[in-house]
Amino acid sequence: DVGCGMCVRITHLTGDPDLCRRLREMGLCESESIFKVSQHGALICDVKNSRIALSKHIAQNIKVEYI
Repeated sequence: DVGCGMCVRITHLTGDPDLCRRLREMGLCESESIFKVSQHGALICDVKNSRIALSKHIAQNIKVEYI
């Protein structure tokens, strides 16, 4: 679990291929750096100068590494 205020890099996406495609369309691509802003209900992260809210269920499909 990534703590708030942490910056991580996406290593790969898992789960349903349609979900993975949609995440990539939103900018959540492999090798992309993301910054976790908060997690109160939905996970909120900064990606490419945009904030995106994701449910915990969807966020579990995004595998990351610390940078």
